[in-house]
Amino acid sequence: MHTQPWFLELRAILELFYFVAAVVLVGGVFFAKHHLKAALSQLAVAADQLDLARKDVKLRYQREAVVAALQQCDEFRKFLADWMATGPAIYDPLPPLEKRVWEMRDLSFDLNSIEDKPALVQWLTLLVKNTARLNRAIDACNRLETFASHFMKKAADEETAFGSTGDVFCEMAARLAPLIIALRQGGIVESTGRPISSGAFEGVVGLYSIWYQRARQQRLERDARAAAAKAAKFQIPVLRPLGVDE
Repeated sequence: MHTQPWFLELRAILELFYFVAAVVLVGGVFFAKHHLKAALSQLAVAADQLDLARKDVKLRYQREAVVAALQQCDEFRKFLADWMATGPAIYDPLPPLEKRVWEMRDLSFDLNSIEDKPALVQWLTLLVKNTARLNRAIDACNRLETFASHFMKKAADEETAFGSTGDVFCEMAARLAPLIIALRQGGIVESTGRPISSGAFEGVVGLYSIWYQRARQQRLERDARAAAAKAAKFQIPVLRPLGVDE
């Protein structure tokens, strides 16, 4: 069968187009691969920059939390200085209040937290009979709550403050525990008959729980290390039966 010349020319043109298309396709693949690598590289750089930005923000927040903790430590120092001045006005007026760090049975600061309830009732009764004395004691409780709230709300780094203020804070909270418990229960009435409204002192209760347990844990760990060091000093011989190889 005789093939028409125009058909041969058309087939040649189509084959040329097919070859050119294949070359273009291969070139496009290499071009796309190159740009994909570039895009992936840019994404990696962007991810690194984002990670650095996150670390920078975290570090900045940590620095700010430490600075806030140091500021609160300074406020607590001022509170203690004021307490040294106002404490006698709370405890000394007749009849005097017992100066006592109350032993807490638990960490909840409720009516069952202090086992010596007769002493607790007597202490509160004497306190509320003197309005000036009561107001000073409530002010001390409120300042403790303001201090504790910064840490419980995570605005300041409590671990930074613990070393310098932990033990003293817990002691002050325990000294004022009967009043804090009564205020939390809404059971304080002035000598004039006016009830005193107050918050729940969640900051004091929460921070006391954390710091008291941490301090106790650290004391136990120190005692355990000291006991282990003492035990290691003993050199006790072992008496083995005759004929038994050591």
